[in-house]
Amino acid sequence: MSGLDKIIDSILTDADEVSAKILRDADLKAQTIEADGKAAAQAAYDKAMEKAEASAARQIEAAKSGAAAESARDMLRYKVTAVREVLDAALAALRALPEEEYFSLCLKWIGENLSEGEGVVSFGKKDLERLPKDFEKRLAAICPPPGLTLSREAADITDGLILRYGDIEYDLTFEAVMEERGDELRDLVAERLFG
Repeated sequence: MSGLDKIIDSILTDADEVSAKILRDADLKAQTIEADGKAAAQAAYDKAMEKAEASAARQIEAAKSGAAAESARDMLRYKVTAVREVLDAALAALRALPEEEYFSLCLKWIGENLSEGEGVVSFGKKDLERLPKDFEKRLAAICPPPGLTLSREAADITDGLILRYGDIEYDLTFEAVMEERGDELRDLVAERLFG
């Protein structure tokens, strides 16, 4: 082999070694890039999964909270309806009282609302027609002089009575009494129904 062939051979060998080294370095670089890419992809996946799990947990918690709130609203609606039904039944029961109990209750309410001076007791037409014979006597027994007089003119009411002292008027109809004592009655009924 001539000197030129040896030089060419040496250059080719060096070139092969250099290109092999470049290929090895490129392969190592590619492996490193691939490993870094996989690690970055795994980190991005883990972060996305963490966010998704946190979002899902928040959504589940919000759904639970919403369901609990809706359940509480439904229960409240049920309780309000149940209390209203009991109060409506109580009003119907008051209206259906036998005459003696009905007018005794009216006398009790009159006694609870007595004022000084002359007063007038007014009933609706239906009650005036069924007034017990001794009602005025019983009325006089609970009222100090000058007392109360019973109006013979029917008031425009369905039940209960109107008690007047001059310009002061006590609406003692069953609906008015139940409305006036509404909160107290609703609380009492709710306590009895739901403990």
